[in-house]
Amino acid sequence: MSSLTGSIPVCPMLSASGGVDMVCMQEKCAWYMKSSKLCAVYIIAHNNLLEIQKKQANNNS
Repeated sequence: MSSLTGSIPVCPMLSASGGVDMVCMQEKCAWYMKSSKLCAVYIIAHNNLLEIQKKQANNNS
């Protein structure tokens, strides 16, 4: 999905190599999490970003 905010969902996996944004296939995709209506790739990336920010904040303290 293009973001966690709900705009037109773009697939990060299908869009990675073609240079063209491909629309998310939602329930037809193994990476789609039906319970949260989000792409697992975006959730993983978001959680990693939060973890990096937390580590940086701890290092600056």
